[in-house]
Amino acid sequence: MRKPSMRSGGVVALVLLFAAVGGLSAQQDKSHGTAPTVAGKWDMAVPSDQGTMAASFVIDLDGSKVTGTFTSDHTGDVPLAGKFEDGTLTFSITVHTGSDAMQLDFIGKLKGDGTLGGTLSGPMGELAWTASRAK
Repeated sequence: MRKPSMRSGGVVALVLLFAAVGGLSAQQDKSHGTAPTVAGKWDMAVPSDQGTMAASFVIDLDGSKVTGTFTSDHTGDVPLAGKFEDGTLTFSITVHTGSDAMQLDFIGKLKGDGTLGGTLSGPMGELAWTASRAK
């Protein structure tokens, strides 16, 4: 059996050193990586006593300013506006029903698993909602 030379031991040490440095770089990239965003298309579910209402929304993000479109069978396509700061999304829509207008306010948190969850407030009270990225 051949005895390992100093040279092969040095190669192993170099490989371990590069692996350790690579691991540190990966951790640094995660902690200094891109901040989570809410920009994009989302599928929303709003459970209620009458069943679950499905909706979707598309968000454009400019700094903390949120704009986009909210869509459901009940609202059609309506513009949304709000903000996204510190992991919290807030936006409002105005729904026109005949001669009346109704404002709905949404607030939600971006969760660690990449989903959103929060509450919807309007003239009829408050409802919980969840959303996941559209596929």
